[in-house]
Amino acid sequence: MKKGSDRYCLSFFSTLANPIRLAILHSILRDEKNVTKLVEDINVERTLVSHNLSLLMKAKLIYFRKVGKERIYYPNEKIVVPLFFLIKEFTCPGCSFRKTCNVLEAKGLGGKIKLVAVPDKPCKGCG
Repeated sequence: MKKGSDRYCLSFFSTLANPIRLAILHSILRDEKNVTKLVEDINVERTLVSHNLSLLMKAKLIYFRKVGKERIYYPNEKIVVPLFFLIKEFTCPGCSFRKTCNVLEAKGLGGKIKLVAVPDKPCKGCG
């Protein structure tokens, strides 16, 4: 692998390895939101939400559109939806990824990934 692509992979996965950024992704997968609604939804300071939104945009995991003076954030569904369904296959039944995937399925954004999942038993964090 070339050094540039190594750096991109490292940046991409380190962007996902943060609970605030994952909470933002969970939230905007359910509904597009502005910063104020994200702050209410994930219950962290506005500056933390804004900082993490910029990192998610840099990794091209989310986008925004302007409505008046306000930015409405939404996921890059080509990347985020399949990623959540992939993660769903390897998480325990109580993990929030599974709940988010149920919302995605209800919206008609089904995962087309067929994998062998781990047995359905709670992980150390959930059970």
